[in-house]
Amino acid sequence: MEIFKVLVLLDLIFLPLYESSHQKTLKESLNPSSFPANFIFGVASSSYQFEGSYHSDGKGLSNWDIYTHTPGKIIDGSNGDIAVDQYHLYPQDIDLMDSLGITSYRFSISWARILPRGRFGDINEAGISYYNKLIDSLLLKGIQPCVTLTHYDIPQELEERYGGWLSPRCQEDFGYYADICFKNFGDRVKYWTTFNEPNIQAIKAYRLAKYQKEQGGNIGIVLFCVWFEPNSNSTADMSAADRAQDFFVNWFLDPIIFGNYPSEMSKILGSTLPRFSRNDKEKLKNGLDFIGINHYTSEYVQDCIFSACETGTGSLLDRRASPEKPRKRWGSHRQTY
Repeated sequence: MEIFKVLVLLDLIFLPLYESSHQKTLKESLNPSSFPANFIFGVASSSYQFEGSYHSDGKGLSNWDIYTHTPGKIIDGSNGDIAVDQYHLYPQDIDLMDSLGITSYRFSISWARILPRGRFGDINEAGISYYNKLIDSLLLKGIQPCVTLTHYDIPQELEERYGGWLSPRCQEDFGYYADICFKNFGDRVKYWTTFNEPNIQAIKAYRLAKYQKEQGGNIGIVLFCVWFEPNSNSTADMSAADRAQDFFVNWFLDPIIFGNYPSEMSKILGSTLPRFSRNDKEKLKNGLDFIGINHYTSEYVQDCIFSACETGTGSLLDRRASPEKPRKRWGSHRQTY
């Protein structure tokens, strides 16, 4: 079987680095011999959290624009209308990256900035122009652009027409959008991520490689990855950790790599899981060029299906856990674990 490369993207890197009380840049602080010559140090962002200009220069509304403008959805009422204004301040941002010795920048493209109404409207040339300027400016500083096509945000038009990713029709829109991006930016962008953390967004990802041979780029996916450590050396806890991994990460990776859902997941859920047709499996044969990992934390796992244990409260994504409100033990609340 082909060995897949794992591209670890350092999404949050504390820069500048310090030794004693003296400020150092990345280039000055690290011993180059500690890392392979092709190791990439970078920073990352998402369009909604960084760009701002949410309704400027022809950009359409995204699902996140609508969501954050809905009273009661965001506790403090904040939104990404302006964010950090990278749409206007990207030259200064790139200068900062360069001063720190950054060699790559992973950013997402706002789908609604390129296609305000999805495939049901015109291409926004101002959006194409913005990303061309951003990419060219990065390359002038020797910073490699790494592009994410979808970081949770999609044109609101698609949400209203058929519920966005709840409908298979959204695949056609994504294909049309990806084709435009590859065509306009693929001559300079060599690392492409289709979806950011689809296991959090719960969407079904698929791969397009129409331009790959000509442009020589790499196409992969980025997943939200948590390491699950057994709470003890018992067989039950070790099996519980494997189950957690299957239901959290392998749920998305196994179909892409092996053509099927994890065996334990299939055993537990049975006919609840959709079946892959022969055509689906044929499409998946192209696989991935790399697997991106967004790793934030690790969790201890205790079996609560086949073993007696106290029921925990909270959840994996609840960072407000405390001794009075312990985090969930995988299996304590969901019978599948």
